[in-house]
Amino acid sequence: MRCVNPLIYNDPFNQRPEPGWYNNQIVYYLNLGPVFLEEGKNTIADIYQFIYGFDPAGNPIRVMGQWNIINVVPGDPGYSQLWRVIFIIVPSNFIPQSIRSVSMIRKSGYESVVTDTIIDCPVL
Repeated sequence: MRCVNPLIYNDPFNQRPEPGWYNNQIVYYLNLGPVFLEEGKNTIADIYQFIYGFDPAGNPIRVMGQWNIINVVPGDPGYSQLWRVIFIIVPSNFIPQSIRSVSMIRKSGYESVVTDTIIDCPVL
């Protein structure tokens, strides 16, 4: 895996940006956590998180090393800093970072699970 240079920006609150993928390009966003919204009153985009499945308690088992994937960035129609989490379930032999765009997800044929979780992650 290649090394990623850190994003340099004014950060008075010491928030660490997280890397992600947008059409095979690296993007950075702040993960400000889950939010609770009234349905239909906000624009919500999709963010894809890769998992191997769920543990006995129903918690997702994340694929370590695989960045989340988004399909819109600021300036695109439909962009929002609010994201609905969609899990992509991959097999145990999945190679992290081998998928870097929504089109690659669609071509993969992997199962997706749409959640009710909305997170606040503005793209920088």
